Amino acid sequence: MSIRGLASNAAFYSMIAMFPIPGAFYASVTPSIAAETSTIIASWPPLTGIDNSAFTGDPTLPAPASIRLTRSDNESALRFSFASSSASSVYIGYKINGKITEGWHNFNIGERVTVRIPGNIDDQTVWISRDPKQTPFNVKKIEIVRGM
Repeated sequence: MSIRGLASNAAFYSMIAMFPIPGAFYASVTPSIAAETSTIIASWPPLTGIDNSAFTGDPTLPAPASIRLTRSDNESALRFSFASSSASSVYIGYKINGKITEGWHNFNIGERVTVRIPGNIDDQTVWISRDPKQTPFNVKKIEIVRGM
């Protein structure tokens, strides 16, 4: 390639670099809101001041368990932390006006699973379960994040 070709390529790419990437300025990251509105609703071992009665079940999930949420018209999120020796998956489901919303969520060691929950869900209850064929794990912590 000639010097003239290199110079024209450099000029072209530097001109392109001056323009913003479409959509780059529309992303909003607000970790402070999540940090301010996060409430731990269950933890194992129990943390001081945490009422684990919102979680009905065994943290090892030998059988399906349920999580009872306080009523909220706003969207929120449930964040799960797991102790696992390898990758695994967890089933999480809830109902809205009788329609079931459910799914399996895969996670690796040290990862958290976050599930967005719309405002009012039936009975304010979320079910979680594990596949006995997958790697066993313990639920370490369940947090609810309001005002997402």
